[in-house]
Amino acid sequence: MHPRNPHNQGYDFTQLAQLHKPLQACLAPNPVGKLTIDFSQPSAVKALNSALLKQYYQVMNWD
Repeated sequence: MHPRNPHNQGYDFTQLAQLHKPLQACLAPNPVGKLTIDFSQPSAVKALNSALLKQYYQVMNWD
């Protein structure tokens, strides 16, 4: 990722899932135990994008 990307150290999935409940169902630990989503699943990516839009841009109803 670009060094100025605010997410270049990864996402705080726990915090994002608290903000957007549908993201909770998409979370699973990766092989080293950190929470992540399956980025090949469109519904998981959509849930992540919705959570990011809520947290950083106050967009509450994105579809």
